[in-house]
Amino acid sequence: MCNDRIRNALVLSVSQMCPVDCDFCCVNPPCEDRLSVEECLKWIRLAKENDTFQIVGFTGGEPFYFYDDIVDIMKKSSSLGMEYTIVTSAYWVNSYEETFAKMKLLKDLGLDRINISCDPGHQRKIPISNVKMLADISNEVGLRVYIVGTFNDASMNIETYLKKNNIEFDEKINLSTKIIAPFGKAKNANATMEAYGLTVDYSELHCCRYGFDISVWPNGDIYPCCSTANIDSPLIMGNLRKDDFKEVITKTLGNVFFRVIKRESFQGLIDICEKYNCSITHLLPEKHEISGPCGLCLKLMKNPETKGLIKKAISLYEIDLIYEILDTYVDENSWA
Repeated sequence: MCNDRIRNALVLSVSQMCPVDCDFCCVNPPCEDRLSVEECLKWIRLAKENDTFQIVGFTGGEPFYFYDDIVDIMKKSSSLGMEYTIVTSAYWVNSYEETFAKMKLLKDLGLDRINISCDPGHQRKIPISNVKMLADISNEVGLRVYIVGTFNDASMNIETYLKKNNIEFDEKINLSTKIIAPFGKAKNANATMEAYGLTVDYSELHCCRYGFDISVWPNGDIYPCCSTANIDSPLIMGNLRKDDFKEVITKTLGNVFFRVIKRESFQGLIDICEKYNCSITHLLPEKHEISGPCGLCLKLMKNPETKGLIKKAISLYEIDLIYEILDTYVDENSWA
């Protein structure tokens, strides 16, 4: 099994409808549109033809609102050999038999991983017993299971939260802790790294994924990642209902700016700007304002001056990269 971090995923936000209404939800207001079965199938097939995607993710909102659509999509695309992932709040979990039947079918159709939300925000409306049952059944049918908790206190984690609620899981089940970011409904929250007691080090700040999560929203807009900041992000790469799939994907995956902040760091980006006399140091937000890599990226891209300098530096850096590649294969004397 390849490491998920280095692989590319086409993430389909089939709808942003959700039964929970968490106070930190990143989609506020939610997009009222939704993706059709036909659209999802078309883009999954194109993603396979493009030969750069290994994973298809279903997210939302709550994808299980449209369970029958998900099953239909997976049935009609299972021959493509893609791996599928899905997220859920477990709101729909009822009896063992019904839950087992649903998860066994999804597993048989190619589902590889399920992320189940579990934290005080979600459990205001959903019994934690739902999470327990779904996780155990998903593990039983052979899925990779991740229990994901999002908290407003950096000292809190999913392990502590589960222990407090007397919940124990099989050691095969993965536990993941996140902290609330100041986007969507939490836009006005004091959710900076400083507030969480975390140190801002640009050399340690980078996108959490080496690969790309190409995120398609219910209105067809496409983003280069699954960031919680997308609700405010200017980084809309196109719209799959209007634009050519291959052109949008090529433009996104080949973007050197994204590659730098994913595979190096924001310090790497700052250094590139310095190298090409496009310094952005004086334009960086104060460290006490930074909420993390997503927040820093958003601030840089929403500032026209900073964005212009980065674009110029990256363009020059890209030219140098091309010459370096050519010099690898061609005798340097031939360029004299």
